[in-house]
Amino acid sequence: METKITDKLVASSEWKGSDFIIRDIEIRGFFLSVSESRKSFKIQVDITKDGRRHSVRRTLGTHAEFSADTAREKALRTIQSIKQPLPDEEPEPCVVSFPEWAKEAIREIHKNSNRSDRNLNLRRAKHYFEPWENKEMVQIDTDDALQVLNDIKDREGASSAKICARLMAKLLELDVDNSPNIEPARIVDFIGLQRHDFCKENIIPHSQLPQWRVDIENLHSVHRQKMHFFHLYSGLKPSAMVRIHRDWVCSEESIIRFPLGAIADDRSIEYPLSTQLERFASEACEISTLLYPNGKYLFSNSQNSARPVICREKKMMGRTGHVLRNTYLSIVKDLGIPDDFLQENLNIRSEHKLTGGALSRHDSLRYQNLISQKIDGLLHGANWENCPE
Repeated sequence: METKITDKLVASSEWKGSDFIIRDIEIRGFFLSVSESRKSFKIQVDITKDGRRHSVRRTLGTHAEFSADTAREKALRTIQSIKQPLPDEEPEPCVVSFPEWAKEAIREIHKNSNRSDRNLNLRRAKHYFEPWENKEMVQIDTDDALQVLNDIKDREGASSAKICARLMAKLLELDVDNSPNIEPARIVDFIGLQRHDFCKENIIPHSQLPQWRVDIENLHSVHRQKMHFFHLYSGLKPSAMVRIHRDWVCSEESIIRFPLGAIADDRSIEYPLSTQLERFASEACEISTLLYPNGKYLFSNSQNSARPVICREKKMMGRTGHVLRNTYLSIVKDLGIPDDFLQENLNIRSEHKLTGGALSRHDSLRYQNLISQKIDGLLHGANWENCPE
């Protein structure tokens, strides 16, 4: 969209579920960026340096800091100073935010590597470093970095914080001018702080499950909603869950027949379906058959029905995917479900000797229903005190 950026336009531009930009029709390179948390004035200038053409992006500030008219004046001066700096004067200093620098650095790091790795780290940079969008790099110190990492740990879990810390440490290895005043050693120490077991900590806190349910229900795709609920209620490995075939589901017997190698390398598994799991599977199968009649998977890939779907949401980083399996296992542990159930149905090896022979299908289904009832209570914020034995 191109129009003249005014205070009235900025005030009327509201975030509606996704970020967007509005380019000014009079000042080339000047635009308004609207995100969920702020409205920022920015510029983008294409220049040629050392025979190579590249884009320079700068954040001028937010609408909360100054008016659109002031931003327009600042944009004109900044664009001019970038394109034609005066020989006897220093170009006007402008804000280079950490997220913007990080994006350029990631593109440089991955210029000869896999595009999917580059895009993943670009999404991570945008997500994790958003609090620094309007801060100059030289204003960021070690305390700021540790605060961001601890906020991520509290909000999304220790595993997400570890991913952010590794990305941050990788960026700090680059030799650049005006780099942040962050001590790389402190970031490395954060990763191994007090010998945390990040894998075990990587769960969704039970108190946050009601909000997780709301966020899942707000996803545009009903099919993906069913997939995430099924994942939490089943505790299956993501690689096994996304490869479930529609014809493996046996609603009459309340099981999914996983063939040899799908979960365990040495045996097939008849996975028990609680009432809730059976409902999710049935609804997903109906949607999948309707939308992708030639597909084979229970949760079909909208881009290519012949390939397994990706079970993570970009906008819910750290709250979909393997974290749902870990959350399920934490609930199983709280309920005191015997290790036999996990080894029989999820092929999770126990460090304890099993109590006896294989569980009956009836016992497995009883435990699965108990787990699903517990999850029901947690998702709706209910206290679970009198769970059946």
